Amino acid sequence: MYKKISKALLIISICTIFIIPLKISANEYTINDLIENGKSFDKKEITIKGEAIGESLKRDDHTWININDTTNAMGVYMRTEDANKVSKFGGYSKVGDTIDVKGTFNRACSEHGGDMDIHAKEVNVIKEGKKTIEIIEKNKIYTGIVSTVIVIFMGYIVYKKQK
Repeated sequence: MYKKISKALLIISICTIFIIPLKISANEYTINDLIENGKSFDKKEITIKGEAIGESLKRDDHTWININDTTNAMGVYMRTEDANKVSKFGGYSKVGDTIDVKGTFNRACSEHGGDMDIHAKEVNVIKEGKKTIEIIEKNKIYTGIVSTVIVIFMGYIVYKKQK
């Protein structure tokens, strides 16, 4: 009994000493963490990982890139040379580059009209994007065909009754 308790305490101690501080020191959060706790993260250095989505928006020597980390999406303002590292953006039938962004979180950025954003200091591509194949299930195709036939038939009936 005491051996089991001592083993459990040893594992908890190891996790507390080594694993938890690594997460805290990395300052890596989700976008939802930032949105839901914006006041506590405001003007702090953070790290975010996410998929580059949409397209880049160049503004002089800086560029906006939106990233999505599956919890939410947010705009990242970065130097154009950092933005040029991103070659693929996610969208329909495409997965964008996964990027690691280190920068300052702004809950209400005075430079950008009060919007919530991240000003990147360092951007790295950690996984290259790719095209995906959209597979449509046969049931959906059949349902679409049957629904179309029904709508056309109902339209024909209404047309005949109005004549």
